[in-house]
Amino acid sequence: MISKDQIKELLEDIENERVERTISTKDTDKFAKAVCAFANDITNKI
Repeated sequence: MISKDQIKELLEDIENERVERTISTKDTDKFAKAVCAFANDITNKI
């Protein structure tokens, strides 16, 4: 499980392999691609 300190560290990072930021709220295709990418790589991060 991720710790509070790890969450704070991720929030301070603009973007990396575990964080994807966007200001778009209507581009659902972009969200779907990001979710798929994270899901495809999740076994390397657990």
